[in-house]
Amino acid sequence: MAQLSALLGDEISDADEGKPDFFFGGGGCGGRSRNGYKTIQLTPVRDVSAVRAAAAGVVARPGIRRPKRRIGRGFCRGEGGDCLPVTGLAGFESRRRHHRSRSVFFFFFFFFFFFFFFFFYFFFFFFFYFSVLMVTPPFASWLASAPAATLLSALTARESPAAVLELGCGISPLNAVALRRRVSSFVLSDQEYVQKVLRRNMTAARLDVPEQDAKRQQPRCESAPVYFRPLDWETDAVTAALCAPARCFDVVLACDCVFNEALLPPFVQTCVDVCRLKRELDDAGPCACIVAQQLRSDIVFSAWMTLFLEAFHVWRVPDELLPDELRLEAGFVIHVAILRDA
Repeated sequence: MAQLSALLGDEISDADEGKPDFFFGGGGCGGRSRNGYKTIQLTPVRDVSAVRAAAAGVVARPGIRRPKRRIGRGFCRGEGGDCLPVTGLAGFESRRRHHRSRSVFFFFFFFFFFFFFFFFYFFFFFFFYFSVLMVTPPFASWLASAPAATLLSALTARESPAAVLELGCGISPLNAVALRRRVSSFVLSDQEYVQKVLRRNMTAARLDVPEQDAKRQQPRCESAPVYFRPLDWETDAVTAALCAPARCFDVVLACDCVFNEALLPPFVQTCVDVCRLKRELDDAGPCACIVAQQLRSDIVFSAWMTLFLEAFHVWRVPDELLPDELRLEAGFVIHVAILRDA
């Protein structure tokens, strides 16, 4: 019984479980099935050759309606448009074709699903990666220029070099390379997972190797030490240990950190905490924030500016002090901020 069901599909008559198996064969018109349609009553036949001969000689009977739901599941169309049972082998081949077509459908469905998933994943990954490359190199080049040096001197109001913290540095130490000769210490900060690749890039840029004088073969003390400190804006607190070896920071840099609206509150709060630490530990002047960003979404930019203005006095660096690739017409802006009085 189970083998026949697997081979030919479900039965179409209301035969009891105790009756013998029904093979394809001749027979009269039986009663009504559950759906009310008249069906062909199949008589038990034990000889397979008789089954095939009987199936080949079946003639469509008038008045027998075709069960539409059985098309493609072991039945074929006979003369006059009626549905007649086919042989076991033919029914088996029909079911094989049915399952084969369904398997092909699912194969192409999952293939295109995973293809588009990975395509969009890598598209957004490389889009974000190259967008960082678009902002960081020109910003680092500007930090090494004379207008930026004048701006930093005016912001820090210090005779000695300043201590700098960069938020969300990623895997790029370019800003540290640009300022290492003008500051006393430079701290790169980001989440812990970027540390391995970042240190590899720091080694390639010789940030962790003292420079050698070609004549005297001795280290020169012209470059500031560069450190990496893990700092998660959402979970980590800003303490004096983050500033070591300096007591506090004079400048906070953030390059292309304003792009995710969900991270705007913790980012702004981290900037506030760093600047407030300078106010509590040092009276030599305020801590300045320099934020460079690419304008991608007006919604994100407006949300960031609203939060930033609540805690800081904010100025936009005019285009006259910036290179062409960092100007507003190119889609980039740089803001300078000082913490408001409590």
